[in-house]
Amino acid sequence: MKKHLLLPLFVIIGIISFAQDTKSNKEIITRFYNAFNQRNFNLFYSCFADSVLVHFSGNKSFMITPAQIKEDIDPQVISFPDSYDTISLILAEGNWVSIHVRHTGTYKDSLWGLPPNKKYIDYSVMEMYRLENNKIKEIYVVNDRFSMLQQMGIIPKEIKSVLKNTHD
Repeated sequence: MKKHLLLPLFVIIGIISFAQDTKSNKEIITRFYNAFNQRNFNLFYSCFADSVLVHFSGNKSFMITPAQIKEDIDPQVISFPDSYDTISLILAEGNWVSIHVRHTGTYKDSLWGLPPNKKYIDYSVMEMYRLENNKIKEIYVVNDRFSMLQQMGIIPKEIKSVLKNTHD
């Protein structure tokens, strides 16, 4: 009889533990974004595991270290010194956290060899993070890079006119 009483207790403990992990993982990702916004890069880069599997749209995946992430992000922060990420939605299940972010900033310094134009950008990013030992171990990234490049003045806003001219 006692064995039958323990099973529901273990199930309840498991559900509570799962809910706490989910909440904790959302807090880790929120802290990660807050660290970026506050330019607390020691905390920001400490959120990553020693190696991170990153997936971009177009089936582009690779392993990267926090040092390599820093090499990619630092120039973007210099180019957009007022960049800010506003979390509009965050969902979690188990060790996965999904987030929708509005990324804004002003293009004030050269990026990718392109001169700045002081234009304000505002575009969406959706990411999924897998956490392991309270560190980011895997990321899926889908961002509106096209809109970002249009707002930076790299791609014309009226793309139809450009396409029409190529077919003349």
